[in-house]
Amino acid sequence: MREQLTLLRDTDWDVLVILDACRADAFEATIRHPQITQIAQRTERQGGDKDTAAGSSAVRAKRAPVSPSSVKSAQSADSRFQVVRSPAPCTETWIARVGPLLAGLDVTYFSANPVVERTVRARSLALRTVPIWDKHWGRFGELQIPSVHPLSVTAVAVAQKSEIGSQRSADLRSPSSDLRPPSSDLRLPSSDLRPSVVHYVQPHSPYIGAVPLKLARCGRGGHPLFAAMHALKRPDHEVKAGRLTWPEVREAYLANLALAWEGVRMLAAALPERRFVVTSDHGEMLGEDGGKFGHECNWRNDELFEVPWLEAAGAQLAGAEQDTTMQKLEALGYA
Repeated sequence: MREQLTLLRDTDWDVLVILDACRADAFEATIRHPQITQIAQRTERQGGDKDTAAGSSAVRAKRAPVSPSSVKSAQSADSRFQVVRSPAPCTETWIARVGPLLAGLDVTYFSANPVVERTVRARSLALRTVPIWDKHWGRFGELQIPSVHPLSVTAVAVAQKSEIGSQRSADLRSPSSDLRPPSSDLRLPSSDLRPSVVHYVQPHSPYIGAVPLKLARCGRGGHPLFAAMHALKRPDHEVKAGRLTWPEVREAYLANLALAWEGVRMLAAALPERRFVVTSDHGEMLGEDGGKFGHECNWRNDELFEVPWLEAAGAQLAGAEQDTTMQKLEALGYA
């Protein structure tokens, strides 16, 4: 298994997509099972499925049919995809180890995860960041789950030139009221772009996909987003109490990943000639090893270190549905 840090250094890429807490097996399931990809297409932009499970209506809704435990973690036959080893089991350590390399590449880092900025400050890293989470978080679905929607991440990333001082749409609206930012030219010429990192918070909890769960395991902080997320109950506690099962947690996790993948494909469709790498900072424990959930920085489980690595041009990521994807962007006001 190759080292992610080595690949980041040696691979030519223009856009590095980070899917937070994305397991390699879950990623392969998402990109190889149309059934999972279609979950994202059913997700309402400003609403979710009504919760139907008796006894726990505050936290769960309909179930999806596939879980990452049903997919073998293995190398894909597709030569563009491989499983690689992350240098860290959590975002904080990952930024500390990968940040100096990214800073040396003079990237602009679009972040939906507050831990990125916190670590950059704490480590005094010379990394230029755009904190999307600060102004563009919202509450989603009937359960009003707090998070940063992947379509908002895509919109901010493609609506700005990769120069942190020249944000084109300072008044982008919070997805809590409207996911559509003002119209802008998304097809930026290659010469106008620095190498960019686009860090989506999904499939990390909270789960706002087609199988919403109003649950999370998040740290404290003074920002309203921190407070809203920290107030949520933890999935492992709900499982232990008998109000939830691990298969239901895994299904919600996969639906969250499918939703993020829709955002990635829209980003790729907007930048078809750019060279993409899609990977993750770390994986996620979903009940393994005696009921662990999340990704503690001192855990050493393989599930936390084995992450996906996919190389493709933007047009390849968008695939045969590239024209349809651009139509979706246009319909949403992104193009």
